[in-house]
Amino acid sequence: MTNNIKVIGILNCDTDSGEDWIHNVTPMTIGVLAEELDLQEKLSFRIFDAHRSIFPDRHEHLDGIIITGGATNILTYQPDSDSWVTELRHYLENALRTNTPVLGVCFGSQAITAVFGGEVRPIGNDNDGNVIYERGFREINLTEEGRTSPIFESFPQVFCAAESHRNRVTRLPEGAALLAQNDFGIQAYSLIDGARRIYAVQFHPEIYGPALVRSLQRHGHAELVEKTKAKYARSNGNFARRVYHNWARNVVLPATQR
Repeated sequence: MTNNIKVIGILNCDTDSGEDWIHNVTPMTIGVLAEELDLQEKLSFRIFDAHRSIFPDRHEHLDGIIITGGATNILTYQPDSDSWVTELRHYLENALRTNTPVLGVCFGSQAITAVFGGEVRPIGNDNDGNVIYERGFREINLTEEGRTSPIFESFPQVFCAAESHRNRVTRLPEGAALLAQNDFGIQAYSLIDGARRIYAVQFHPEIYGPALVRSLQRHGHAELVEKTKAKYARSNGNFARRVYHNWARNVVLPATQR
C-alpha cells in the first residue's frame, strides 16, 4: 500500500443472516466503489463489525467513514434494538466530531441524526396495526441545496433508489441542510461545519434491482415486485449508486489533500 491510497473505514451495522441483500450490504458497498477504475486505484477498505461491538481504535487513521444500513432498530427503547446500538452511538459521539468525511446510509443516517440531536421516529402503523415500511424502488426529489451538493453531482432533479426502512428522520440536527426528500419525508442531508463533512442518506445507493426484488419476495411483498421491476427498468438502473462515487471523489479525496 502506498501513501496515495486512502483508507475508508466501513462500520458494518448489518446483522441480518438471511439470504438477502441486507446480508450483503458491506460487500455491495465496496463493490459499487470498485466499479470505478480510478477509485480502485485510490481506495482501500477496513471493515469494523459494529454489530459485534468492534470499532476503530482511537489511534487508527481513516480517510473516510461509511456507516452502513442494517436491520437493528436505532431506537434503543424499541424491542428490536440491541445493546451494541448504544455502543455505536457512544463511538460516533467522538468520531463524528472530527474532520474525517462521513457517509451514513439508512440505519447509518439515523445514527448520525440521533448523535447530533435530530429526531428519528417510526413511520407508523396501518389500520390493522402492522408496521409501515418504506419499501421498493422509489422516487426522490433533490432540493435546491441538494442540486449543488457534491454527493449529488450530475444527478437529475428526480431519481429513484432502493428503500427498506421502518424509521425515518423527522427532524434534522441543528445546522443541517436538507438535500433530498420524498412523500415519506427526509431522504438526505448534510452537516458542514468548517472542515467537517458529514452526509446522511436514507435510501440504499448500493442496492441494484435484482437484489431489491429478492428482498421484497423474501419479506412477502409480491405486490411490489412487478412495480419495482418496471420502475427500475425505466429509471436507467441503479443511478443512485453514484452517491458513493461522488462522495469518494468530491469529499474524501479532496479532504485528504488539505
